Amino acid sequence: ITGGGITRTVTVNQGFITVTPATVNVSPGAGTGQTFTVSSNVSWSVSDDAPWLAASVTNGSNNQTVTISYNANSGAARTGIITITDGGISRTVTVNQGFLIATPTPLNVSVVCDSGDILSITSNVSWTITENLSWISFNPTSGSNSANTAAYCTDNTTNAIRSGTVTITGGGVSQVVTVNQDFLQISAASANVGSGAGT
Repeated sequence: ITGGGITRTVTVNQGFITVTPATVNVSPGAGTGQTFTVSSNVSWSVSDDAPWLAASVTNGSNNQTVTISYNANSGAARTGIITITDGGISRTVTVNQGFLIATPTPLNVSVVCDSGDILSITSNVSWTITENLSWISFNPTSGSNSANTAAYCTDNTTNAIRSGTVTITGGGVSQVVTVNQDFLQISAASANVGSGAGT
């Protein structure tokens, strides 16, 4: 600004906010440790839109690393948004949480199950199946994302429904599925009939 032979200078500094990364993928299990970095030259605040999601700070200034914590996910895939703002500028971090669901539960298998009884895994993470039952096994016992696994059983000759559990684990969460196997009961091992025709 110049006038009357005098010059004065006004310096204008414009605020900025950037966040990296803009998207964070987390496992189905509860956890903390995933982070994002705020780069700025102003003070800023942090908020989120999901009850299962939280940031390690609610406000800050200049450059800072923020840690994300999240609850376990027992349902379908879900997404939450963390917003960083200085009142005039806003930036967002999208948090995608993985999932792992096994159906049906319980799994009711036939007297003789030979790959016809299916356990369906719906997921976007790697998973494994564990069980310690002598009468049933699954193929495959591990995989990633969504897939079907077939049950193979020995014949149930116990004259009673038998039950056990299998555990599907992936991404820090586990689901226990009860397996029930039907039985075939024969009331008499032998029968005496006359010499003539009859029913």
